[in-house]
Amino acid sequence: MASRAAVTLVFVLPAIASVALGGAVMAQMLQEPGRGGGAGHVSLVGLEGSYAAPAALSVSVSVGHDAFDCGDLDIVVRDARGEAVGQGGFFGQCFALEGTEVPVGGPFTLGIEAPGEYEITATMTDAQKRSRATATEAFTVN
Repeated sequence: MASRAAVTLVFVLPAIASVALGGAVMAQMLQEPGRGGGAGHVSLVGLEGSYAAPAALSVSVSVGHDAFDCGDLDIVVRDARGEAVGQGGFFGQCFALEGTEVPVGGPFTLGIEAPGEYEITATMTDAQKRSRATATEAFTVN
């Protein structure tokens, strides 16, 4: 009889406590504002739908959420085959001090020679690496 009580005390009660504590932590994280996704928090500024070749692309990213007041910005331009034709990484972007557009210090620029369909994706990650927001748009070079 004592061994059954010991098994319950050593194995079953910690498992129950672990599930209860894990559920409480998960519930708290789910209620935290700005915890993920971030759809609609960033948008591309200065991008036109169509450019004449050779194109001089110049875009900034507008950030509209407090969770992203500082963080890292990654911009990738891909062609119709999905291959990257240009990329920029901007680390430690604290736009709260400079305004609401990043990259701080000027727009992302890229020259594109070949006509075709392109897609640009801007991803902003907060300083704690908890939240990420992405904006993607297509454009054409004629």
